[in-house]
Amino acid sequence: MDAMGITIFTLCMAIFWTGVFLKALPLLRDHMRVYPLIFLLALCMIRILLPLEFPFTMVINSRKILPAVQSFFCAPFAHFFHTDVTLYRCLMAIWIVGAVVSAIRHAAGRFRFCRTVSLLPVSDEKRLYDILKETGIKGAENIPIKVSSAFSSPAILGCRRPVLLLPDIPFSRGQLLGIFIHELSHYRKRHYVMKAFAELIHLIFWWNPLFSDLSGEVSHALEMHADRLVCDRLDTDQRMEYLMGILKTLENGRDKKTTPESAYCLKLAEKEGRKMLRQRFQMVLEYNCKSNGKYALIIFPLISALFLLSYGVVLQPYSMPERENYLLESDCYFLVDMKNGYDLYYSSGEYFFHIKENNIQNSDFQNLPIYHNLEEALQ
Repeated sequence: MDAMGITIFTLCMAIFWTGVFLKALPLLRDHMRVYPLIFLLALCMIRILLPLEFPFTMVINSRKILPAVQSFFCAPFAHFFHTDVTLYRCLMAIWIVGAVVSAIRHAAGRFRFCRTVSLLPVSDEKRLYDILKETGIKGAENIPIKVSSAFSSPAILGCRRPVLLLPDIPFSRGQLLGIFIHELSHYRKRHYVMKAFAELIHLIFWWNPLFSDLSGEVSHALEMHADRLVCDRLDTDQRMEYLMGILKTLENGRDKKTTPESAYCLKLAEKEGRKMLRQRFQMVLEYNCKSNGKYALIIFPLISALFLLSYGVVLQPYSMPERENYLLESDCYFLVDMKNGYDLYYSSGEYFFHIKENNIQNSDFQNLPIYHNLEEALQ
């Protein structure tokens, strides 16, 4: 192929490889640092959002299995409004309708949550804004803070006009300092962009259970990145205070169901798996440990190579060449009458391609000999 393109087959390969990466991620997560983890997740999202066939992609044509699968999904079983109804078209319609419904529900839920937050009063507690100023982050003291018992965890909402959300918990000054640095780091590093893409993929591929883990994995990686940025600004004692703030947040949300901000905000902590939480704590506690520079030299090229390798092969059914590339002569080809169309064969008896019945009329195919079965043709 001379140019890049997208087909249903490249999309299937993208879904397959992204599923493989996401399935392998829990096995690799404990052995990966935060930046390789974010890099891998970013490549996963790029892979599924860009299901391309590049000039270097090797196309493997299946002559038996995939043509049979394609014929099964594309065989018309009804006719409605001058259109053939096939299983493929029905599944695509269900996919699109499901994605639209999911997107509408997500947008409506976000609108309701943002409206609820906008109705809450802005906190006028001077202590909170003094601690915001202590973070040393430019413009931090101008970000409004809203406190409510409805929130299970500290979070930040919004990309243009951010709002800090705090649960009604008696945090200490040291705990709030770490929490504010954490949430402002999400905003400064624009983590909401990566989270939004993860949510978009989850909405589009709502039917794929493997993709339901993507949002959680992305949220965990972004929380680890924010934790790392907190450690850059705090000393050892302050980091311990910060971890106590996370534990206090988890204790507050233990008896609560999933709160609305879970889907629309970047939260300090939520009901993560034990392995995820342990990885966050371990990273903070071992912050001063020297990292091995050779690790990055190995892991980043390895992840990049696997990413490029996923574009290396595309499986697709063996298809008919373009019209100008072949001549339909009766001594070279023949047709076998099937219930749902015709099978085209070489004169040697080798299967070539399946043709729908309505494609035979007014074409060169109608000039070819037609047999009831392959045995009759080969006599």
